[in-house]
Amino acid sequence: MQNHKLFTLFSQLNALEKRDLEKYLATPLFNNRKLTLQLFRFLQKQKDFPDKTTLFEHLFHKEEYQDEKIRLCMSQLVKKIEAFLIQQYQQQQKLEHAKILTQIYQQKNLPKAAEQVLQQALNQQNKQPFRNGQYYFEKYELTLKRFDYGTSQRTSVQNLQEVADNLDTSFLILKLQQACSALSHQAVYQQEYQMGLLNLILPYIEQQGLPKIPAIGIYYYCFLALNGQAAKDNFGRFKQLLFEHRTLFPQAEWSNLFLFGTNICIKIINNGDLSYLKEILELYKEGLVTKALFDNGILTRFTYQNITTSGIRTGELTWTRQFLIDYKEKVEKRYRESAFRFNMARLAYHEKNYAEAIDLLRDTDQGDLLINLYAKNLLLKIYYELGEFKLLDSFLDAFQIYLRRKKDIASHKKNYWNMIYYTQKLMKVNPFNGAAKVQLQERIEAEAVLLERKWLLEQLEKI
Repeated sequence: MQNHKLFTLFSQLNALEKRDLEKYLATPLFNNRKLTLQLFRFLQKQKDFPDKTTLFEHLFHKEEYQDEKIRLCMSQLVKKIEAFLIQQYQQQQKLEHAKILTQIYQQKNLPKAAEQVLQQALNQQNKQPFRNGQYYFEKYELTLKRFDYGTSQRTSVQNLQEVADNLDTSFLILKLQQACSALSHQAVYQQEYQMGLLNLILPYIEQQGLPKIPAIGIYYYCFLALNGQAAKDNFGRFKQLLFEHRTLFPQAEWSNLFLFGTNICIKIINNGDLSYLKEILELYKEGLVTKALFDNGILTRFTYQNITTSGIRTGELTWTRQFLIDYKEKVEKRYRESAFRFNMARLAYHEKNYAEAIDLLRDTDQGDLLINLYAKNLLLKIYYELGEFKLLDSFLDAFQIYLRRKKDIASHKKNYWNMIYYTQKLMKVNPFNGAAKVQLQERIEAEAVLLERKWLLEQLEKI
């Protein structure tokens, strides 16, 4: 029953929506079925989802149970909730209201009223802060409506150029935005996308000086950098415009732009320029201040970990420690403590404070599979660097047993098996056998799946 659409939908309604929904269902204009309102009110009082038999008894009392009858009631309530949510959404779409009302006034032959509605909509739209692709498309729709209205009134002055300019601007922004998304997706999933008209559009944007329009400039330089065209120069232009014009974008779009920016930095870093670790950390810092990295006020454990990684790799250890403390409560509650302890342990490890790191890792959440794997890998490195080889030998045996038992980590097993294997090889290699060391180095360098390759090579060099 918990998978029934009614219950999944009902569970996502907040308190304000439920209050307004009850008023909606109690209004005959919107609902003339008393059973629908009764069912809603009954569900309101329940802590857990009741079964269909319980619902039937409440609505139909001593009648013989009929599954079809209760399913119909539940389906009717779903439809009413959907209608209510549509109405709530439509009430927020003031532009749509203006377009519809203008058309109604035109049909009623009320030209002054139609003109007034259009002007009010344009004024309201100009006052809103965003200047993204959606803004220019909405402006295009309003100016087109005004043009159509002016044509029907045979006025002498037309605004056709304004209509065309708004359409072009909205198209260019949205096309570049979609292209940036395609490149980012392509890099992760190895999926090729055809860019259509983009190759014809790019020279036009440059020739016409259109990057001076902030939204066009931001997406234009972002695309070029993602596509590897003078990536560093174009990333610099992208970042400068992004930081200067952050108020021009709604939160969700602003967050996506930060994601594009980090993707650019990662590509440059992967190509060997480690100086861009500082660039990505700067993006993270700005994203924390502007809330671009948060999803409904929550910082995912992956973002928390990525920021920690950037702080450690850039050597900003003091800042990283303060970040971990300050933003701990923002991490999703289920993973909060394990993410905090693990990342603090990583920091302590890089500070060579092995005792603190081991203490923090001791209580790693066993239910958080990924962090548990990372924690075991970190303990492996600590034991090795401390020279605790007897302890490490036992630990590696236990780690292997853990990997065998876990059936749901297929994508990670190869890396950790290799880490265990090559650590054991390090422990056994003869420090006076140069040929054996060279052979082990070559095998480590050639291994396809090995995230700790650099660490293993560093330890081999010390032998």
